[in-house]
Amino acid sequence: MEREIWVDRPLTFADLTLDNAALLRDAGPWGQNFPEPLFRGEFFVVQHRVVGGNHFKFLLAEVPDREPFIDGIAFNVDSDWPRQGARRLDALYRLSVNSWRGRESPQLLIERILELS
Repeated sequence: MEREIWVDRPLTFADLTLDNAALLRDAGPWGQNFPEPLFRGEFFVVQHRVVGGNHFKFLLAEVPDREPFIDGIAFNVDSDWPRQGARRLDALYRLSVNSWRGRESPQLLIERILELS
């Protein structure tokens, strides 16, 4: 038996905007029988670092080391993950609004890493 994960239509990098993140946030309420949209995407890892002990913060791009960039975060992750030097990320994520110090920006809440190379 394998667990099946349903994802919504793919988003382009151009879809990863603050306006779209706010639309998804405000479209709720999300719940058990009406889950928040989940997307799958492949990104280039520009930077990654550990924050808060067991969370990983990413700076991601569509093209290696070239803007535009988007932030991503994976919460409560095993300390051995991700491998140092990883350059590509295939992940399941939710598009969200990050509010930090009075500034809002789009952010990927990374739910699951499918492949990292």
